[in-house]
Amino acid sequence: MNSVDSMVDRRRSEDYRQLSGHVPVPLYRKFKATCAERDVNQSEALEQALALWIKQPAKQDGAA
Repeated sequence: MNSVDSMVDRRRSEDYRQLSGHVPVPLYRKFKATCAERDVNQSEALEQALALWIKQPAKQDGAA
């Protein structure tokens, strides 16, 4: 199964939901370029990034 087939399956799957947001243009461009360089589709990269971010401890109020 290629990445296009994987995306179609995720769109139809009850186990996945679409997520969107706004990021600065330089970050958007770097994300797209990095995904292409690593041959990873953007959904997979976003899923990995979110999982890592969620595992990080929350910042305490007043912390730098």
